[in-house]
Amino acid sequence: VEDFFDIKLDKTSFAYNRFLTHIQYLANRLATNNMDADEIFDSKFLTEIKEDYPRVYECAKKIGKLLELKYGCECNNNELLFLALHVNRVKEKTE
Repeated sequence: VEDFFDIKLDKTSFAYNRFLTHIQYLANRLATNNMDADEIFDSKFLTEIKEDYPRVYECAKKIGKLLELKYGCECNNNELLFLALHVNRVKEKTE
């Protein structure tokens, strides 16, 4: 996130700790192949995120790709959506 947006995250902030916790749980779900197969959000919400926050979504996809390379599992749309929301929150709290 820091490299992607060229920002310095406050590693003592609540937003950063929340983001880090989400990443840890996401990595655990990927490592144990325990991803929720059901898409709980309709595709319209994901489409809106992609259109309204394209850079945030691009960053989330990049993080997802890094996790895929490490754990061999692809993030589904739910995970990408949650990841994008957390990326956006930590980014906004930093700016």
